[in-house]
Amino acid sequence: VAMKLAFSATVWWVAHNASVGSEQGSGEGDAKKVAAPEISILSWAFILAAFGVQQVVMNVMFVSQMAFFAKVSEPRIGGTYMTLLNTIANLGAKWPSTLVLPMIDVASFGGADGYHIINVACTVVGVLWYLAMRQSVEE
Repeated sequence: VAMKLAFSATVWWVAHNASVGSEQGSGEGDAKKVAAPEISILSWAFILAAFGVQQVVMNVMFVSQMAFFAKVSEPRIGGTYMTLLNTIANLGAKWPSTLVLPMIDVASFGGADGYHIINVACTVVGVLWYLAMRQSVEE
């Protein structure tokens, strides 16, 4: 939940603090191009720090997941079983993003940012799931 909030805050903060460039074009007939928003050094530092924290958390989760797989694997076929478990875990981790990314466009309406709407919805679902399965998770 903390990482979701951190990245949601990062997206919001960078979007609201980026300075928009001026229109370019020298005269009649020139196509006017809008310059890309300029992101300040502070914004880049904020993005880099959030990404760094995410990488640390992801590596901690990966190592703990591999330790769990090693613990439950049969010693004679441990490598093969660990590969199977890791493949299933990777597939389970990847399909939600494939499902959720198209929903961002659907959730963008009336000027609302679909990213934030989907982020809040997924966070609420995750918290509700944790509360419903708390006993099983803690055992």
